[in-house]
Amino acid sequence: MAPEQIQYAVPSIKEDVYSLGALLCFILTGKQPLDFIEAQPQKTRLKLQGLAEPGKFSNIIMKCLDPQREKRPAVKELREHLLDYYCSLN
Repeated sequence: MAPEQIQYAVPSIKEDVYSLGALLCFILTGKQPLDFIEAQPQKTRLKLQGLAEPGKFSNIIMKCLDPQREKRPAVKELREHLLDYYCSLN
């Protein structure tokens, strides 16, 4: 759950972006987001970088999980990041 949802803020698409980041985190780690995502983003980043190439997939996830919703990527930007990452795998 996005931090602003806990505070009962007015919902926006940015909460969905946060949820997508949590889903990507689950896909990468196989762990439930509550068991993996830390309250301090830097701790989550360190965990992710141990599992994914730094600067690639882990950065996409961390952008989605940013505690400040205005810093999370727009859906179009997220799609571009994911496509770039996917293309880099080939």
